[in-house]
Amino acid sequence: KYRVARKDEPYYTAYRTLIADADEFLRSDAVNHAVANFNVPGYYSNPEGHKAAAATIAGDSYAAYSTALAYRLSGGQKYGKKSVYYLNAWAEKNTKCSGADGALTMTRAGGGLVTAAELMTDTPLWSDSERNSFATWVQNIYQRAGHGIRNRKNNWADWGRYASILSASFLSDFDEAIENIRLIKSDLFLKIA
Repeated sequence: KYRVARKDEPYYTAYRTLIADADEFLRSDAVNHAVANFNVPGYYSNPEGHKAAAATIAGDSYAAYSTALAYRLSGGQKYGKKSVYYLNAWAEKNTKCSGADGALTMTRAGGGLVTAAELMTDTPLWSDSERNSFATWVQNIYQRAGHGIRNRKNNWADWGRYASILSASFLSDFDEAIENIRLIKSDLFLKIA
């Protein structure tokens, strides 16, 4: 924020790009894509269906994150309100994650929602009841997806741990953060090799 105020580069150019992206999400036709059942077919069996399903949460995650960051950097309430709109939509509508690649896609593409929530926490634009509803979604959907795949032997585990540690941060669950650090350390050198 300090660098943006001083118009230091490359921060100022990045900020202007962020604001342009956030402004796109303020259009009246920029609506959420939250669904009750986030069902993602396996990529190798249905690549088009996989891409279409993944695009819903990826787009909404970026919309929520970019507008939350634009709010924090600019102070423009219109951005914060739009971010809250996306967060509330997923918290209210999404009750299930399914399909062969549902958990993987949720953990990979849903991180922007949780990061946006971190940015919007303790702001006057997001009520305690809305935040609590989102926390329930994080626990029941996002964190559960992460926990379900974080012990695999492939890159799915990495995405699962990513979701689990983001969830632990948002939910202020210190023990869960420690467990994810342990998991990361347990096979980091094997994965690098």
